[in-house]
Amino acid sequence: MNSTEVDAVEEVITEEELEKVSIDDFIKIGPHCYLILIFAEFILLAAAGNMMYMMYAGAAPYSVPCVGKNFTIPDICAPEYSNASLEDCEIQPKYDFKSVNIEFKLFCKNGQLVKSSVSYQMMGVMFGTLLTGQLSDRFGRIKIIHVCMVIVTVISYATTFTTNLFEFTLIRTLLGVFNGGLIGFVRESPRWLVQRGRIEEARVIMNRMLKMDGASEKKKRLMNKQHSQGGKSYNVLKLFSNRGMSIAISVMCLGRFFTSLINYGLIFNIEKISGSLFVNALITGFLRWTINIIFAILDFKLKIFGRKVVHFGAQFCIAICMFSMAVSYLLGK
Repeated sequence: MNSTEVDAVEEVITEEELEKVSIDDFIKIGPHCYLILIFAEFILLAAAGNMMYMMYAGAAPYSVPCVGKNFTIPDICAPEYSNASLEDCEIQPKYDFKSVNIEFKLFCKNGQLVKSSVSYQMMGVMFGTLLTGQLSDRFGRIKIIHVCMVIVTVISYATTFTTNLFEFTLIRTLLGVFNGGLIGFVRESPRWLVQRGRIEEARVIMNRMLKMDGASEKKKRLMNKQHSQGGKSYNVLKLFSNRGMSIAISVMCLGRFFTSLINYGLIFNIEKISGSLFVNALITGFLRWTINIIFAILDFKLKIFGRKVVHFGAQFCIAICMFSMAVSYLLGK
């Protein structure tokens, strides 16, 4: 093919295909995507570790006996022992994990203070997720992930020096803010680079992606043409710029909110379930991972099995389970 024919091909690409493509058309499931997923999983492991930490650190003891020389109170938290004197006995709580409750001696009703601490920490995570999302759009994900990693490391170390629940809650809430930003990638996002006018950097990264994925020469030329057009920047307010988008986002957020209440309500009270705390946590994690993988495969392989079907099906199952639990609880009364 001579130079004239090459120019003709590029002209056809410019006129007939350029307006129909976006950056998403060049990012496909391939070696580069798998590499990104592997690195992202390691970063998410740190985030999940901080999130799930309070599953153990906020676990109340199974029972709180008080052992004296001539008597033993089986559980000072039991209603029949609520007015018992504890002066001549030593409290010896029974537990699987030496939690904050044990460390700061927060037993019985005082244990609710620890659950309130968890709520404040989760508020920090939600605030941090919104904040770092906006900062990532402005300064790039790589810079934000580096800052969050350093701060989370320092704050996690500082947590070990807390001497009471207030200090612990304050430090952990601050950690939650930056923990919400632990979503990182190996390289900066090409989309963000294009939006910021850093076309050449985006082109270099995309060329590496396409080369690793074995893309055709035509696709590479099309990508270079598309990147030369630049892109627009948006913020969170753009999600509510029209009625249709606002309704969709609101429904999705409400669904995620109520699902998260159920999910974290179970996780942060897992010590209430009979059996070992560690075994129950292992079973919960295994089921969540397995179900997520199964639904991801079904979503990828079956066209009719889309996100709406999965969302509706999951919410319907949750509603049935919650209704059954409510009926069982009421009948038990």
